[in-house]
Amino acid sequence: MIRNSYLTVLWNQVRKGRVLWPLKQAMKWPALRLGRKIAKPLSGPIHGTFFTTYSCNLRCHFCDLPYRHIEYKKAGKQELGLEEKLQVVEDFASIGTTAIGFTGGEPMLDPDTPALIKRAVDLSILAHLSSNGFAFKTRQATEGLFDLGLHGVSISIDGACEATHNRIRGSEKSYDDVLISLRNLI
Repeated sequence: MIRNSYLTVLWNQVRKGRVLWPLKQAMKWPALRLGRKIAKPLSGPIHGTFFTTYSCNLRCHFCDLPYRHIEYKKAGKQELGLEEKLQVVEDFASIGTTAIGFTGGEPMLDPDTPALIKRAVDLSILAHLSSNGFAFKTRQATEGLFDLGLHGVSISIDGACEATHNRIRGSEKSYDDVLISLRNLI
């Protein structure tokens, strides 16, 4: 059974005049399978992941990305500039990627992330954001991201209670922030 959200995406593409888009996407699965058998790619990826930054406002005990970010900064390594990041999104489009998940660290700590989402949507790529809730702390920020055309969101809740979640996330107020974000999303 297909998810209702996927049906909505398909219908929206058809309404935009992209009537062959659903068929093109449906053909990717058999093309990927056949491509494996003949050892030659016949289709672009269905989903790509873009780590916009390793920076994060939390210190989850299971994640080393924020520490990597600090080490890279100390070593003088630079993150990609906006034009380079936009080129990555365009490269995803040129190989036929259906969707991009923007993640990080916390992707919304990168001020370029909204422009990347917008570019992906403009190139008919589905855009998804994985956030620790930081991106949705206000209703205005939440509406602004969806106004860009954002298709989906993932926010983790890492415990059955506030204390467990906060301990895992390394923040005394992460749980409350996540609840605020969920309310804004609803």
